[in-house]
Amino acid sequence: MTVQKIDSKSENGGTQPLRVVSITDSGYASRCAVMLESSGVGDLTTVLSLDEGVHRLLQAFPKLQVTDWNEFLRANPAVARSIKGRSRAESIFSVGPSFLLSQVDQVDPEGWLVYADADLFFFSSMVEYLNSHPRSNVVISPHRHHAWNVGRLAKYGKYNVGLVAFRNNSEGIKALKFWAKSCLEWCKDKPENGKYADQKYLESFAKISQGVFEDYSRGVNLAPWNSWFTRVSRNVKGELYAGDKPLVYFHAQGLRRTRRSWVLGHLNYFALANYSIRRFIYTPYVRQLEGWNSRFGLGGNASSRSPLGAARQILATLNLYLSLLLRQTIASENMPKESRI
Repeated sequence: MTVQKIDSKSENGGTQPLRVVSITDSGYASRCAVMLESSGVGDLTTVLSLDEGVHRLLQAFPKLQVTDWNEFLRANPAVARSIKGRSRAESIFSVGPSFLLSQVDQVDPEGWLVYADADLFFFSSMVEYLNSHPRSNVVISPHRHHAWNVGRLAKYGKYNVGLVAFRNNSEGIKALKFWAKSCLEWCKDKPENGKYADQKYLESFAKISQGVFEDYSRGVNLAPWNSWFTRVSRNVKGELYAGDKPLVYFHAQGLRRTRRSWVLGHLNYFALANYSIRRFIYTPYVRQLEGWNSRFGLGGNASSRSPLGAARQILATLNLYLSLLLRQTIASENMPKESRI
């Protein structure tokens, strides 16, 4: 599979041991800023921009590379043809692996190519995390769903496309090319015939390549779907732990903003965010989001998917009332009035 490279060299004209890509629009720009800052990869990242607002990230991360969505599609007409007729969300899912593949010549041999969702919140360096896998060619993380959701959510995939890393060698690139090709062939935003979006394909990586590492650590990809019974604590050095494991990153999926608060996404999985999760993860995360929102003059809600229909709007409203009742919200203290909805 051939994907044309965009901005194919780093600023100094050479390659690097790590290249990260993410996809975002202005509605998620503040989350992307938190991800870049907390992971320490702001100078090692290329963002695929869905609108002009994303370019404001360059104010804080001047070495960040930003590629316009339409620019990438013009440079890759085969990719553009493949996503014709797909929804906005499906198009994003479809293009992500191909965009990651386009960055391959920025990475040293045996270095890492990484896809990272914009709504990840890191508590240690991404470089340190990947260096802890010296013998792995691909790193993926399972959802680790709560027991009552395992059967119900299996159709969406065993593994989560939150952070997926490929080593720049024959085995890693083999898996990445398979992922990119498969997503262009089929990438619907609904389960169908054993597939789902870009996510179910991860289950085939171990059949495609050697050295695929499944990271089951409780401190990796801690998320609304697996964290209810995990106690987060801080040691004397200020380091956070998930249970007895160092907390590497949290996936703040489903977080949304209302007029006065941020609503957590745990109820979507018939789960709750416990006190330690709210205190040590969401409270500082929301504080950082609001700081970036104020700095950029941007909103804090996602806008990459299609607008909600009437039925889903009703469910969202019910979810809000339940969230308030069950203390599944974080109060908004610093949100600029002009950006409130």
